[in-house]
Amino acid sequence: MPKLSDLWRRRADELRKSSDEKKLIEAEAFDKAAEELERYHGRRLKKQITLQEGKDMKRIYLIWGGLLGFDGYLTSAGMTGLGSQLAKYGPVKSYMQSSIMNCVNDIYKECAKEDICILGGYSGGGVQAIRAAVFLAQKRSPQDIHLFINIDSSPRYNLNKPDTLPRKNVKKILNIYNPSASMLGGGYIGSPGIAHDDYPLRIGHLSFQFNQQVRDIIESKVKGL
Repeated sequence: MPKLSDLWRRRADELRKSSDEKKLIEAEAFDKAAEELERYHGRRLKKQITLQEGKDMKRIYLIWGGLLGFDGYLTSAGMTGLGSQLAKYGPVKSYMQSSIMNCVNDIYKECAKEDICILGGYSGGGVQAIRAAVFLAQKRSPQDIHLFINIDSSPRYNLNKPDTLPRKNVKKILNIYNPSASMLGGGYIGSPGIAHDDYPLRIGHLSFQFNQQVRDIIESKVKGL
């Protein structure tokens, strides 16, 4: 069975045969995603980091985006790079959008009272992540989210509705988004009384998953908890 990175490179080669600018941009995204995935697996094979589980353990949960369309599949596998960069601070788990309840159940099962819980998502994964935070607020013993990370969530119209409005269990929100986005991205998450740090960046929606500035902003906030 071919590796996932090989499949993404083949998809990029197919898209490059087109003269359509959007497909060429998508091809570049698939190439970068394949490269990130290969680097991620290479680091896992070369170095295994043993983390001390104890007081103030940072646990990080990320929900990826992705879009299925008639002409292909847009992936957010560039998020592997972010996960790898954050792994020095605690265990990182990643989920597809459809696995939201797996994420909710893992957080509730794994996070001890003294742990620091970090939850975030990119694109459609950002919408699902805030839904996960709402689910956790509705538990008999609500689970605190010490930092919620919004990475250019999309679609914007799904945000700040009853099932995506942050509750008091979210202690701080980090918004990294494109305020000038037209269709994809641009989602902002907030609620009165919840602290927030906002970083508006005018870059393409697909670029957020690969952008080193985005990763460094997130790392600095995770490190500071």
